[in-house]
Amino acid sequence: GRSPTRTELKVLSLAHARYARSFETRPRDAKALLSVGERQLAGDVKVVDLAAWTLVASTLLNMDEAVTRQ
Repeated sequence: GRSPTRTELKVLSLAHARYARSFETRPRDAKALLSVGERQLAGDVKVVDLAAWTLVASTLLNMDEAVTRQ
């Protein structure tokens, strides 16, 4: 529920770039990551970029601030 600090934004941007580079050399891994779940990928989806953003989202959701108690 808040905007990232400059430092956090830089870390997330660098992480996205690193993930994207990794998936560019291993596109099968990107497709495997995105094959989990019920939704099918649209034909015009950039698999490498979406996989990189998926890992950025995972990073955010695994932060202590995003963890909730039930």
